[in-house]
Amino acid sequence: MTYWCPQATQPWSDHPKSIRNGVLAVLNDVLFTAPLIETLRMHSADEVRKEANTFMFVFGHETRSWMNEQPNSGLRGSLSGDHIPYIFGYPLANSDKEEKLFSGFSAEDKGVSQVLMHYVANFVKSGDPSKPSLMPKSFPMGEAFASTAWPQFDQPNREAYLEITDRPRVKNYYRNARVGFWTSLVPALHSAGKEGGDIPEKNGPIVDVETLSPRRYLQNIIYCRITFEKTPSSDGSGWFAVNALSCDVLPIFNE
Repeated sequence: MTYWCPQATQPWSDHPKSIRNGVLAVLNDVLFTAPLIETLRMHSADEVRKEANTFMFVFGHETRSWMNEQPNSGLRGSLSGDHIPYIFGYPLANSDKEEKLFSGFSAEDKGVSQVLMHYVANFVKSGDPSKPSLMPKSFPMGEAFASTAWPQFDQPNREAYLEITDRPRVKNYYRNARVGFWTSLVPALHSAGKEGGDIPEKNGPIVDVETLSPRRYLQNIIYCRITFEKTPSSDGSGWFAVNALSCDVLPIFNE
C-alpha cells in the first residue's frame, strides 16, 4: 500500500490537509475512477456493439473565481460538477436577475464553455464529439482544440482521453497504476485469501503514465458512449435505443 497510496500512509504527524488529500485520493480511485475505467474498457471491447463509440474526457479547467471563495481550503483545480455550467453555457450568459449565478467568469472560462457546448452538440447529433461540425477556429480556444484530434477510448488508441483545459492534450491510460491496483491486485489478494492460493507479490507490468503530483489526483471525468444495440422495452411493447450515456467521477480536489 505504501507505493500505491503514498499520501494515505504518511505519518500522522503530517498536516491534516495532507492526510485529507491522501484519503480523498484513495476514495476517488476505489469508488469512482477504477469502476469508470472498467466500464469504459468493457464497452469499448464489446464485439457485439462494433458500431458503438467510446470517448472520455477529463475536465481540468479551474474556475478561478470559485476557488477564491475558499482561499485557505487547499482545494484547487476542477471540482465535482464544475463542467455542468460550462456545458449549459453559463459563462456566456449575462443576467441582472441572477447576478451571482452568471458573474465571475473570465474570458478563458467563456472559451472553454464554447468548446464544451460544441462537443456535446456534436455528440448528440452523431455520437462523435468531433463530428459533424468542425471546431470553429473563431472561438477564442477554437484553434487549439481544432488541432487536437480526440481519439476513441480503446486499446488500439492506448485508452486515449482528452484533457480539457486552456491547453488541450490527448493523454493515455488515466491513472493506470492506481486503476490496476484496485481492479487486479486487490481482487487477486481477496481471491487468494479465500481459496488458500498464492498471493501475488506484484501487480504485473502496469506502467503509471500519469504524473504523481497531487494536483492530478481528482478531476472531473466524463465518459461518453454512444450508440447501444436496440433493446426491448420494459413492457415488451416495442424497442428503444440508448443514444448517449455519460458519467462523471467525483473530483474532490487538486492541490
